[in-house]
Amino acid sequence: MCIFASIYQTHNYNPMKRIALFALAALTILTGCKKEKEGKVLSPDETKSYIEDVAIEAIQLADIDNWKPTAEFIKESVPIILNAEGDKSVDDFYDSMEAKYLVEDDKYVVDLSKISGKFVVSGESVSYVEGKTPTVEWELKDGSKCNATATVKNSSTVILMDTDEVEKDGETIVREEWLIVPEKVSLVTKKAGKEMGSVSISGQYSIKGDEPKLSDQASVTASVKAGSYALNVTRAKFSPTEIGTAFSFGKGKKNIFKFNLSASGKLALTENDTPDLDKTSGVVKVNGSVLGKVSVRGSFNYSKYLAAGEKYGSIDSEEEAKEAAKELESVISIILNCGNRDQARLGIEPDIRTLDGGEKHYGVVPVIRFTDGSAYQLPEEYFAPENFEGVIDALDEMLGKIQNFFNDKKVADQPK
Repeated sequence: MCIFASIYQTHNYNPMKRIALFALAALTILTGCKKEKEGKVLSPDETKSYIEDVAIEAIQLADIDNWKPTAEFIKESVPIILNAEGDKSVDDFYDSMEAKYLVEDDKYVVDLSKISGKFVVSGESVSYVEGKTPTVEWELKDGSKCNATATVKNSSTVILMDTDEVEKDGETIVREEWLIVPEKVSLVTKKAGKEMGSVSISGQYSIKGDEPKLSDQASVTASVKAGSYALNVTRAKFSPTEIGTAFSFGKGKKNIFKFNLSASGKLALTENDTPDLDKTSGVVKVNGSVLGKVSVRGSFNYSKYLAAGEKYGSIDSEEEAKEAAKELESVISIILNCGNRDQARLGIEPDIRTLDGGEKHYGVVPVIRFTDGSAYQLPEEYFAPENFEGVIDALDEMLGKIQNFFNDKKVADQPK
């Protein structure tokens, strides 16, 4: 049974698939709040307004005016670097690297840590100068000198990337192309000595064969900084028994978005190393937040969901619809928190109606159920676009200003 099926329901549609898809989507929305004084209970309309206000506040933090120095640096630097062509010294550098990587006639091993020296952009050309640290240097129109410096630390993991047929002494041989997987890669860009942005990625890997498989293990952390903005991935782990990720995005000391997901259990694999979802078991938990004001926390018991799917794969009566709704609600727990108060939770309710042809339909539908007992079918009855026009307008305005900036248009030129 595939849980990633269409969310739209027909009279003969398996309702388990719709519930699973919605649960997995909802689990990735948001979550988590500080333990502060509990806020007040909000009505469904007040909750909607609260979510919209917080979403607009978060969007406005990404306004182009908040990161214009970084945007201007990117806007001017990218074409300077991309439009320049390498001269003979660059061609010679590439030839020398190929010679270093070719350890045998039939084996080519890419070692990024062996890259060194400076690539100097001048006008429309790039020249190579020997040196220890791999660096790209260029100059902006105002005379500001810029550079991007990279460092690479290798791991002990080597993987097979590709094989290719090449000619050697009149014969065709198969050459293997391998890569030494870096343990850490970092890149720092500067303008006139001032740091403008940086990227750092670290990883640990346990790969048993020549190529990565789903039965292997990997753990990665990363940090991306640009101006006063930062994206930090403190956890990105994968193994057949555990999947997890934790990251945050913020401006200065303010966290705009935080997200944490963990899944424990057993990922069943086929002989071809592809997921076998019908035999997979486990529990997914999520915790995240937007500005620490709106959050969704929850869990999804996939093992129990599979059992419910087998039991209620076809719902043929009102009684079965009620039983299926009750059992599904017990395995999917998602709570919406606004203003440091739990305001609503995901519910599952029977869906009983008469179709156009007169046939009776029995199924279940996800709803958002508030503390006052009111419930709205998801997503159309509560999270419909017309209910959050302010968010859509704020997003359109932000994207329009960014687009106009990079297209050299003034704010006044934006379409209303």
